[in-house]
Amino acid sequence: MLYQLSYASKPAAGITVENVAEIVAVSSKRNAERGITGFLAYRSDWFLQALEGGQAQISSLLCLIGKDPRHTDLVILGFHPIDQRQFRSWSMGYAAVHAGDKDVVLRYASGNELSPTELSAAGSIALLRELSERTRTP
Repeated sequence: MLYQLSYASKPAAGITVENVAEIVAVSSKRNAERGITGFLAYRSDWFLQALEGGQAQISSLLCLIGKDPRHTDLVILGFHPIDQRQFRSWSMGYAAVHAGDKDVVLRYASGNELSPTELSAAGSIALLRELSERTRTP
């Protein structure tokens, strides 16, 4: 059975776009080996990520993610079974969120700024799907 995890967190002090690109490169290879797909969105003040795969693989990866010092304040938004993958083209898709994405991001915000930890599981996946559609497929 497939599972989908979505979570939000805050980048640790000093994390840059270059650091995140390195994380994505390593994660993409490891996720492909584990049969995991997903998508990561990064803005200077937050991460939002969805991961899909077997329950044991996702749970194991979540334990590693939780110990990673490159982010803090991890909040699980959802972890549930799914019938099909939403990010099947990506072993680790990635979008750096910029001012040009504000129209998409604000559709999911309760005010003038998005706080990903306030998103529902469905809202987090919908936002990540929109961002993934703006991103070139691998």
